[in-house]
Amino acid sequence: MGLAEKRAIESFKSGKFNEFQKQIEGIIGFAVEFDISWDNFGSQLEGRSNPSETMNDYMEGMFFAPMINAFRSICSDDMGKTALKSALKKIQMINTGNYYGDSGVVFETGVLKLDFYYANVQDVVIRETSIRTKIEAAL
Repeated sequence: MGLAEKRAIESFKSGKFNEFQKQIEGIIGFAVEFDISWDNFGSQLEGRSNPSETMNDYMEGMFFAPMINAFRSICSDDMGKTALKSALKKIQMINTGNYYGDSGVVFETGVLKLDFYYANVQDVVIRETSIRTKIEAAL
């Protein structure tokens, strides 16, 4: 990972990430820990003409938009909010380069683990459904 990729990641961390975190916590009604393997995302940015734009698109389309939509659905009533608050302890985001859809979502022992490589960013609904279904099954 070169300097351009490191800058793109740092820019996202200090900017859009904070916005997404606040939005999620506003929807779910409590603070949740984020465990993000930032260095793993550098490989998705290498060779891109605009690493910052790629990072923003990648994180929003692959991770945050699906989570936000899934949490909105789960927390649409008090029962869902209460159930989620008692179950969700941490959100872990990684990129092993092995997963795209349903297989990249795990919810166990209070940890929502998301592992998506950069592909088909526009397919937010597929990831949203996977996240919502796996969380709801555990609540």
